[in-house]
Amino acid sequence: MKLIYTLILSFFAFSSVFSQEKKSTKIKYRHADEHRYDKRIDPDAQMMIGKVMFEHDGTLLSCDSAVFYQGKNLIKAYGKVEINQADTLHMYSDFLSYNGDSKLANATGNVKLVDSQMTLTSDTLKFDRAQQIAYYPNNGVVKDSANTLTSIIGSYYTIPKKMVFENDVVVTNEKYIIKSDHLEYYTEPKTVYFLGPSTITSEENFIYCENGFYDTKNDKSYFKQNSYFKSGPQTLKGDSLFYDRGIGFGSATKDIEIFDSIKNLLIKGNYAEYYELSDSVFVTGRAVAINVVDQDSLFIHGDTLMMTQSEIDDKKIMKIFHNVKLFKSDMQGKCDSLTYNEANGEITLLNKPVLWSGKNQMTSDTIIITNNLLTNQLDSLKLINSAFIVSNDSIDNFNQIKGIDILGKFKNNQLDVIHVMGNSETLYFARNEKQELMGINKALSSYMVIKLRNNEISEISFVNDPEATLSPNSKLPENARKLKGFIWRNDERILKKEDIWISKDSIK
Repeated sequence: MKLIYTLILSFFAFSSVFSQEKKSTKIKYRHADEHRYDKRIDPDAQMMIGKVMFEHDGTLLSCDSAVFYQGKNLIKAYGKVEINQADTLHMYSDFLSYNGDSKLANATGNVKLVDSQMTLTSDTLKFDRAQQIAYYPNNGVVKDSANTLTSIIGSYYTIPKKMVFENDVVVTNEKYIIKSDHLEYYTEPKTVYFLGPSTITSEENFIYCENGFYDTKNDKSYFKQNSYFKSGPQTLKGDSLFYDRGIGFGSATKDIEIFDSIKNLLIKGNYAEYYELSDSVFVTGRAVAINVVDQDSLFIHGDTLMMTQSEIDDKKIMKIFHNVKLFKSDMQGKCDSLTYNEANGEITLLNKPVLWSGKNQMTSDTIIITNNLLTNQLDSLKLINSAFIVSNDSIDNFNQIKGIDILGKFKNNQLDVIHVMGNSETLYFARNEKQELMGINKALSSYMVIKLRNNEISEISFVNDPEATLSPNSKLPENARKLKGFIWRNDERILKKEDIWISKDSIK
């Protein structure tokens, strides 16, 4: 019984609240210079002319003339219509229909809605005073202290100072232009939220996204969903992008791509930072630089990648650090740090570098590969200090070239001639045209010139008192078949581009 009594009380309490919510107040007539009434025409219609004023729930309505339907709690206002809501919001129009029960105002003709944050203009505007929402169905313009926004359809929520724009949305700022099909804008703190395909265009860059926000007051933004950032020939993509226009800083996370359309250079990773003013990039997390060529691209991977702009000639310098591996079908390499200089096409490998080209393994303290900037083919090779070239003649036999420095020239991306300078030594297995072993040739000289054919030694020229011996295979002991400093690193070789991701033992 007590439960039934409680339910009955709850029902009446709910009904009372519901009735209060549905209850409407009457529009109050305040003033008019002239008042006309003819109940034969319409018993509920009163004509007001000259300085007409009404009041409804603290809001004033003024106009040149009006028809007041007191029984219907309805006004039709004409000429210089103004709604003044507590001196915080003003709406102007040529015509207005206002219903006191629904608190819905329909305005047409030179409509303008003004509050402390913005001004909205349109030819047609519906204003729901109960919900404090203004809506235009056919073209509108919103202006505040920072931006001008236009769209086909728009809504303004006065309490959170929020606007929702749809269809051909354009936001114009002195620094950029935003275009979208659907976005939200908060007049304080002047933040745009993107809810569909959107673009931001400025003199410096171009941004595309399908989701995210832009704080136009502080010039900071966050984008996701197919977003990318384009500055000059460079395009930055990522699962999410952050951009601070004020300092020209951008960052991207997860599956990032940076592509330079002029240099055909693609950089990938899982995190990137872009410094627009210095035109520099920092990438980490499976970082890889790809020199894109139709048939044979060059892949360079390392733990961290940095690209900066030279202060001398505005050319790019790329540095890759730790566990560096490079792959090209005709050349592979490994080192702990690498530098690429765009100005001269030089790739420098440091810290126990090793390079493979065809059958040849090349090592030294420093390796410099020069690329022909016009043909994009290998041009020359420098092995600086403790230079060593090894190629496998047979299972346990190795052709070897050693010197302080070695300079190699490429032809059609293959080593064509080698200059060995300082304490030059060679050991190679001499074979006849039938590839029959004739003996083992060991030679010493201060300078050698070696010509190659199909990556194999075809001719050696000695300079300055050479010493050379040809020993039968059976007469040369095992401990004399390797020059001092010999090391065979073929187990480290990168055989295919996918191998750049395989973590083997650290640099030996």
